[in-house]
Order: sequence, then C-alpha cells, then structure tokens
Amino acid sequence: MMRIFTLFLLLLFSCQMYGQKIIKGRVLDSENRQPLPSANIHIKGTDTGTSSDREGSFQLKVEQLPVYLKISYLNYQSHSIFIGNVSSKEITILMNQKSKELPVTEINSLPVKNLIGKKPLYVYDYAFYGDSLMLLTYPKRRQKNACLILMDHTGKELLRKPVNKPDRLYQDKMGNVHLFTRDSTFQLFAGSNDIFLLYGNSKNDFEKQINSVQGQIGSNYYVRYYRHKNQVLDYYRFDYQANKSFHFSTITSVEGVNMLYRDFYWRIRQKDFTEADLRFEEMAFYAPVFAPMVTLNDTIVILNYQHDSLEIFTPEGEKVSTKYLSFHHNKNWEEKLITDHSNGNIYALFSDKGIQHICKINLENGELGKNINIPDFRFVEKIKVNNNTMFFLYKDFRGQRYKKIYKMSFAKK
Repeated sequence: MMRIFTLFLLLLFSCQMYGQKIIKGRVLDSENRQPLPSANIHIKGTDTGTSSDREGSFQLKVEQLPVYLKISYLNYQSHSIFIGNVSSKEITILMNQKSKELPVTEINSLPVKNLIGKKPLYVYDYAFYGDSLMLLTYPKRRQKNACLILMDHTGKELLRKPVNKPDRLYQDKMGNVHLFTRDSTFQLFAGSNDIFLLYGNSKNDFEKQINSVQGQIGSNYYVRYYRHKNQVLDYYRFDYQANKSFHFSTITSVEGVNMLYRDFYWRIRQKDFTEADLRFEEMAFYAPVFAPMVTLNDTIVILNYQHDSLEIFTPEGEKVSTKYLSFHHNKNWEEKLITDHSNGNIYALFSDKGIQHICKINLENGELGKNINIPDFRFVEKIKVNNNTMFFLYKDFRGQRYKKIYKMSFAKK
C-alpha cells in the first residue's frame, strides 16, 4: 500500500523537480543569533517547502522566481520574505520570539463581531486563506447565485467570484483551500483581481488521495494507512526530495484485532455468509482506530485516544515524549480538534445543551486550560481559531433568514 502513497506523492510533486533554482539560507534567533533547527520554510501559494538543519541552514529548489517564503518556528513569530533572484550567498533570516505567556488564570472574551453586518448573505462555508477568509455564500439560503468572497479579518470584501453548483470548501493539511462541486474539486487561488479555480479533479479520486495526507513539515509529508478492517493504523513519513518513505508509528486496537480473529473462524463455519453481511459487520462493529495527527511547525502531535496518550514526535518521526490524555472521556466532548496553526495551539471542542466552548490542550502535560466560552450563542457551526481569534457561523433563529460569520478574540489575563 505504501507504494501507492509513494506513487501518488511523486506524481503530486514531480512537476517541481525540473528547471529549478536553489535558494540557500540560514534561520537564526534575532537576539542571540543561535541557529534554529527544523524551522519550516514554505513557498507561499504552493506545496513546496523544506526545513532547516541543526545549523539552521536550508536549501530550497524553486521552479521560477519571484517567490515569497514563509518561515515558521514553534514559539516564534512567523516571517515572510520576498525572493526576486538567487545568488550564491546565503540569505539570513532572523526570527523573533513570541512574548512568553503568563500562567492562565482567566480567559477574557472580547465582544463578538458580525463580519457580514447587514449584507443579505447566507454564509454556507468558510476557510482561512493566508491572512484572509474565503467564504462560500448565497444571496439567500437557497443554493442559487453562489459566490466565493475573499475578505480580510475586519470584514472588508477584497474579491468576489460567482461559482456554479458548489458543495463546500475544504482546507487540506498543507493549508490549500479547495472548492468541492457536485462531482469535481478545484484548488482556489486569489490573484490581484480575481479568484481562480485551478487543477480540476474528480471529487472521489481527490478525497481518496488527499484524506491520506495528514500534514507537511518541509519536504516531509505524513500519511496514514488503515489495515485489518481499520483496527490497525500506521503513520508514515514520505520525503519527496529524497523519494523515500519511513514508517514511524503503529496504533492497534487489541480488542478489535482479537474480535477479527474470532469472527474469521466463525465465518468460515457459515455457509450462507455473503459480502453484504461482511460490509454490514465492518460498519457496525469495527470503528476505525481513533488517533488523529496534527503537524505544528517543527512538531508532530498524535492524540492517541486508543491508548489515552499524547505523543510528540520530531519531523523525522522520532518520539520525544508521551503524556497521559483523558479529556476525550468527557461526555460533552464533540470528538473534534481545532488547530491554530498561526501560534501552534490545539483546542478541544465541547458542547452542552447547544452551548459550546473550547479548551487549549497543553502539549507538555496533556491537560486542558481554562474554558473559552461563546457568550449568548447556541448551536454555532464550524468553529475555527486563528491567532487567538475564534471564528464561527451562526443563524439567528428568531426570524433571521441569513447565516453570518462572526469572530471573537480572546486574551489571557
């Protein structure tokens, strides 16, 4: 099966291997000039990137110039740089540390803001697009005259694009935004004057391929592979520059595997057991191993709910630590994680009688921080977080026809 993943990723990135120039650089701390190993260097608007070595140095092949590089590192402010041409000299990138957080004693929620205002728009879906928001909207709830709208975080509309028969937006684990229609997918690209729909693909083929990819750090892509009726989950690292794949984690449901063996011997004694029976049995009795992966700058996090553990890995797949995890046993947990990639935070989502709140997961000990509540709103949809700001969709059921997008900043006191 890994051959299939390898072939898919090679096809996905092979166009980057020809006619390339090499950008050389070094990532350093701005205060003490110490190297920052495993910093993430990424070309904006593409899937191309790499990571720095132990000395903070990196080399990145590019097809054409100019490009914008985005550099990120855990607990440091992200940095962007314009590269107009390539020279033999290394570029030096100085990263500033984020201000250190004080112990969390209280969460102060600022006022909730409606980004749409009184515009007659029904926001069906949204995604983060760089520092902006990409909205899928309708004039009314009926799905006619749909538009993509690019707006900034203040609610200012930047671009608008009519689209036919849209289904939803999808943001992959590399940060790219895709539009799903009834039977196709398109990657969205916002130019200076228009929103472009690129790389049309079959929706079924795209979902099968992209759902396996769990994240990217530099030239490494991380994929998952289920086997034994979803009772065994394997994680692999694929380095597309080296064209090699590496296995680094296996998570097994012992109870599920034991049941598989019992059912196997029971089935061979049944004369009238059909394939339909087999499919029903798989759906009804064999829930997939639940252990999602999140990539955060230079860190891989696996929340292994199967074994109640929070597991931290390096980009190369070496385990750094394992901590006890228990929040997923809370009956109000919605079995959903919310990742703020701008500052490397992960939140768990909880709901009680329609009132929702999120809690930050402490990656050092697996415990939860204080609740961050959404005041006066029930049954909100599609909660996401970016740069300590929560976004969500909400429809006022008191006769309001439109679903709006809201934001709420939260700060630590």
